[in-house]
Amino acid sequence: MRIRSVGVKIGVIVVALVLGSMITVVFGAGGDVVLGYLVSIAVLVGIVAFAARTFRGPKESSRTRPWWQMTAGARSSAVLAGVFVLQAALMLLRSSGTPLAPIGTISALVFLAIAGAYLNSAFRLSSGTATPSV
Repeated sequence: MRIRSVGVKIGVIVVALVLGSMITVVFGAGGDVVLGYLVSIAVLVGIVAFAARTFRGPKESSRTRPWWQMTAGARSSAVLAGVFVLQAALMLLRSSGTPLAPIGTISALVFLAIAGAYLNSAFRLSSGTATPSV
């Protein structure tokens, strides 16, 4: 299954984030906020992995992407890397000095790992050494 339509991509992301948030609230409402955060992180990683493997650019082939390729182009990979770096920084700022600082640090590290994957994709797609699956 390959998803090319921008509207469908947005719909998939919105539905996944809403369902992920609902699952997180259920765990958090049970009194275990840390478990809620961990579930939230796992859902986010799942969304990123799903999107990287199934979303395709308008001119991209339906073939399987190389393991390192996260998006159709270098620019979109770089933008998403920046979004996840910003998310990591905000998580660290918002959680510092609170009882949730350790889980905030774990979340930030996961965001930075995702940003690293997108940055790797951006560098490899922008260099002449890697051939995207177009």
